[in-house]
Amino acid sequence: MVTSRYRSLFWPILLISVGLIWFLGNMNVIPNFNPLVLLNLWPLLLIALGLDLLIGRRSPVIGLLIGLATVAAAAALVIAVPNLGGGGQFVTERFSEPLGITATASVEVHGASQPVEVHKLNDSTSLFDAQIGHYGQMNFEVSSGNAKTISLRRAPEDGSFNLNFGITAVDLRWDIGLSPSVPLALKVDGASGSTRLNLAGLQLQSLTVDGGSGSFDIFLPVGEKPYTLDYRGGSGSLNLDLPANTDLTVRLDGSSGSLNLTLPANAAVHVDVKDNGSGTINLPAALARLSGKSNEDQGTWETSGFALAAHKITIIVQDLSSGSINIR
Repeated sequence: MVTSRYRSLFWPILLISVGLIWFLGNMNVIPNFNPLVLLNLWPLLLIALGLDLLIGRRSPVIGLLIGLATVAAAAALVIAVPNLGGGGQFVTERFSEPLGITATASVEVHGASQPVEVHKLNDSTSLFDAQIGHYGQMNFEVSSGNAKTISLRRAPEDGSFNLNFGITAVDLRWDIGLSPSVPLALKVDGASGSTRLNLAGLQLQSLTVDGGSGSFDIFLPVGEKPYTLDYRGGSGSLNLDLPANTDLTVRLDGSSGSLNLTLPANAAVHVDVKDNGSGTINLPAALARLSGKSNEDQGTWETSGFALAAHKITIIVQDLSSGSINIR
């Protein structure tokens, strides 16, 4: 009697599903996704592999069910405990720099998959104060002198991983405070995490944002002097709240996500769309077209009386790619 053997569907289902989970994480559908979480689930893979070798090869249906059950368990753990695993022990560290004689500061924050919040400090003696929950090591660099340069980022992985399968929910948030006492040039790389920049009250000279696949909520400050925002998007979303009584230039470049800009009441606004790609532009009725064809989203628009306004907001869309811009 010949026993029929079937090729198990376990491995194809597993590989496809891991790729799908990774893709959804990069698209920020799975919030705060950390790819190292998948490496920390190796005991689950061993259990599933043993079941497949034991009974999954007898029937393609059984192999399929084992694969689906494994993927469902892994997805549930990734979503329910997004901070599981990754690069050594979890620690919470404080990184700070006193204000001292600082006259100006340039600050760079390079995020990853963790939530990041940046806000004004109430402590007048500190230039920079951050509470960071993380695995592995952090690089915190500060230059000397009265024109400070500050950089905060995760150190490159050393190849070690936390393979402890005990599930412990940890707080990977980055809480960063900046001094309102000095002019600041701020650069933020959001990667795949969610980032909230509540910059009200800060003396912002410029803001540069690399959106990656993460989501950004940005609240810009009222400025006594003109300043700029340069946003380079990826697949993530942007919600941008623009200030009143401020001269501001916003440059938007490349995004497949949704960019939502909220204007202050009665603002003087100029919009210049250089290349909308395959994306869409939605503008308020108060903006009148100055150039471009009526059936195209490229061109320039202005509110009435823009040239004589005391404060002006200029929005330049360099390349929208396949995303959408909604200005309201």
